[in-house]
Amino acid sequence: MYQNVKHTNRVDDDDDDDDDFYESIDAPLKSATKSDSAMKKRDVSETPPPIPPRDKIPEAPPLPPRKQEESLSLKTVVPLPIPSPKNNRNSSSQDSSSNDSLPGSKTKPGGETENRKLSHQLSEDYVCMSSPDFLTNSSEHNFPDLNKLDYDEDNLYGVNNERYKSCFGLEPLYQFCGTDIKKQKKGVNRNSHIYCEIGSLDSGKSESKVSNTSTSESQGSESLGSEFLRANSQRTLWHEMPQVKNSGLLKTISDSERKCQEAIFEVITSEASYLKSLNILMTTFLLSPEFSDKSGKSILSRQERHEMFSNIGAVRETSEKFLADLEERWKKSSQIHDICDIITEHVQKDTFNVYIRYCTNMTYQERMYNKLLKRPEFETALKSIERKDACQRLPMKTFLLLPMQRITRIPLLIDSIRHRLDPNTDRYRSAEIALLAINKIVKQCNEGARQMECMEELIALQKQMQFKVKEFPLISASRMLVKKGEAIEIVSEPSSKTIFKRSKPTKNPIYLFLFNDLLLLTKKRGNHYDVVDYCSRAFLDPQRIRDPDKCKLLPHGVPPNVRFLILLVMLENFENKRVEMILAFNSENDCERWLTAVTPVTVEGNERIYSAWDCPEVEAICSYKAYEKDELSLEPNDVVTVFRKLNDGWYYGERSHDGETGWFPSEVTKEIVGEHSRARNMRLKYQVEGNIEVE
Repeated sequence: MYQNVKHTNRVDDDDDDDDDFYESIDAPLKSATKSDSAMKKRDVSETPPPIPPRDKIPEAPPLPPRKQEESLSLKTVVPLPIPSPKNNRNSSSQDSSSNDSLPGSKTKPGGETENRKLSHQLSEDYVCMSSPDFLTNSSEHNFPDLNKLDYDEDNLYGVNNERYKSCFGLEPLYQFCGTDIKKQKKGVNRNSHIYCEIGSLDSGKSESKVSNTSTSESQGSESLGSEFLRANSQRTLWHEMPQVKNSGLLKTISDSERKCQEAIFEVITSEASYLKSLNILMTTFLLSPEFSDKSGKSILSRQERHEMFSNIGAVRETSEKFLADLEERWKKSSQIHDICDIITEHVQKDTFNVYIRYCTNMTYQERMYNKLLKRPEFETALKSIERKDACQRLPMKTFLLLPMQRITRIPLLIDSIRHRLDPNTDRYRSAEIALLAINKIVKQCNEGARQMECMEELIALQKQMQFKVKEFPLISASRMLVKKGEAIEIVSEPSSKTIFKRSKPTKNPIYLFLFNDLLLLTKKRGNHYDVVDYCSRAFLDPQRIRDPDKCKLLPHGVPPNVRFLILLVMLENFENKRVEMILAFNSENDCERWLTAVTPVTVEGNERIYSAWDCPEVEAICSYKAYEKDELSLEPNDVVTVFRKLNDGWYYGERSHDGETGWFPSEVTKEIVGEHSRARNMRLKYQVEGNIEVE
């Protein structure tokens, strides 16, 4: 079956320069799941004290009138949906013909029309962007309708004309939360309070900005800017509230409970600060004459405005609803029993889903922001707005980053509450449920931002690739670049061509692109890459060559100064052929990292650990009820992706329909025949042949 073994021979040396691609968007990444449990609500104090009077925040200007027909005709860049990069359930029928099969897989005769079709491997959600018109300027084109929800005016501006007024209107802007310079200088010891631990986790908040803005001149007590520029620009603490002082709680509660109350109270005050900053972004920037679409003086087109501000109006209204519920709990009692149940409720109602969309579109936002900065009229208008007192001379970019910063900080606040609670109490379990729920939102936000950045990178790569072999669409919503770099292929001429003299092995430079689902072999030519071969990642079989003299693929040894060798076998390339290559790397570190990247299974002791890109899948054949918290309950026909296998018959995996993970006995499942099992059988067959000795 494998008599067509191909020893590839690449030609011509090329430049080794690598190209830099787009910078990644960092965001914390945690895994979690939703919970349907609701915690019991209980107030501690009997008669809550009144809320102290606060200065009123000037109302935001009314939203400009909009015509419905104009909203419907809005043309914008449509964000892509963000599917999880999971292995699709493959059946044995995938080995047959399909337009969505692996490039190079066997296909049934279909005439010239079938032969002209590009091979659609690797995922079921290809984005067909290979047309010349798209590739001319693909980063500026709209993606196909993978997401049916277009931007509209309601997402941009919001639907409510009445703004929620917080009773904590004097809190500082969210950018300044956690900056405690002034009170530390006054000798106030806050090390025992929870806000210090939370405040230290904020990033990108310059202390110098606080000192500079606090010394600015006040423009009047009724000015929105002067309110923000008050001398004490610090977050209010729970024990400083008049209600708490007058109630005598500080004399009766324990130190641990006081710390817990500070942690709970920070969730409320930080949300008030966050909403305050969002109002500045909306009223001072979005609704400014320079940026507003109804002023007649706007320097932004509709598409530019939507890409810049995304669905910020919907995000603000989500914050208003959340803060209203938090403050309602505070009004009931100055000693708050629990607020984590409120967070869980909002997650279950999909209130926080607006953050997923905003974070997903941040790639567009960053690109549009940088593009607009190159226009003198935009730069001038932006600097003029940023000099207003309301902004405290903070750049607009700090306001645009607020939703991502807020949604990733909420889990930290919840975790700090949890650490102050007794694990055997309902309050602790409520915090755990909320933490799991909000972490799922954070994970989707981070995944959305990462996937959009990967899509931008794929678009750039697509324009650099020139296929010398059968072409396929490189751009896919589920594909991401894992690793790239140069290697040297060692090629020995067949002995039949060198009867009268000893053949010398030659070195051919190649450039490797490893994606989450395939390996691309290219020849670098300036800023472009000629694709000469490719293979599904699951069909790679790498082995480290310790002694080149024992490798039958190296009958004449290796060239001088060549070390750190890997035998890389493509069990089935795009032509359904087996290809064996000897690759050399510049360092042992580089060699080991590439070896790890393409190794599908790791054996540690009595277990086998599978890589995320090549996991077996099993189907439950009977019901199984979990007896331990770390076990996974199964119902017939449940599909589970297996990550680990133990010798005693226990598997660890993820249930496909809801993402739940846990252990389960293998006897209640059967393996699904798919790409993983086919690649495993081919790998075993190759090893049984035993014709390559690499150690």
